[in-house]
Amino acid sequence: MFGILLLLGVLFPSLAEVPAGWLVKALQIPLGLAFVLYIPGYLLQALFFPKQADLDEVERAGLSLGLSLAIIVLLALLLDALPWGLRPWPIILAHSGLVLLLGLTVALVRWRFPGVESYRPALHPRPRRWWAGLSTGEKVAMSGMGGALLLALLIAAWVFLIPSPGEFMTEYYILGKDGLAEDYPRAAMVGETLTVTMGITNRERAAHTYYVEAWAQDGWDATRRQQLGMFGPFELAVGETVELPLSWGMPWAGEDQQVEFLLFMIGEEGVYRELRLWLDVEGP
Repeated sequence: MFGILLLLGVLFPSLAEVPAGWLVKALQIPLGLAFVLYIPGYLLQALFFPKQADLDEVERAGLSLGLSLAIIVLLALLLDALPWGLRPWPIILAHSGLVLLLGLTVALVRWRFPGVESYRPALHPRPRRWWAGLSTGEKVAMSGMGGALLLALLIAAWVFLIPSPGEFMTEYYILGKDGLAEDYPRAAMVGETLTVTMGITNRERAAHTYYVEAWAQDGWDATRRQQLGMFGPFELAVGETVELPLSWGMPWAGEDQQVEFLLFMIGEEGVYRELRLWLDVEGP
């Protein structure tokens, strides 16, 4: 069971693009929650309490959830300190490797005990008999954990299955030297040609037409403002991207001068997106 969940947890990100991707995405929620919030803690408690008589089912379930949360925090801190950082594939590989290592260790530990002593979850559970055998306190604890799990499932379903408005907003960005989000112009001479790369990606639900205006704004005088150029129009289908260089020259000298890149979408009133650069400009 753990091996199947491990394999699905690694492969599901790529399976989400198949024709029945909506079903795969729905299965990601319960399997992902189990893989992250239960299995690591379950394996860890099974490693420290391998005998059937060590803990009852309620204690094992509570420990599994609590230990899983602790493992997630420690794993995140460790990955953040490593060069790979908190990115999807390092997280998937680190978590999967930890689950695999714990699973093999638990199997070796249980192999040392006779079958009647080692703990094994019931393969044919009888929920009514199991519930009737619980004390009042255990029933309350199990109801609380069940309610928390149900709430987590509902929240996860809302996050993964219902798209947020931000998913349908146009991406608008500028890039500096070598097409990276760094090394922007920070200093210049009056009239010197400056260049950045501008990009627009249509993430809306329909095709749109955009254009861009560049303006110089004095950082010390709000009334001192001059248009540097207009670029476009750009007709973009859904998911389509345009990238092109924008060049301009600063019209006056001064510290902390602003360059505003205003994105307009035809059919929408006012500025749709806005980007700014600050730079020091020296006179001739």
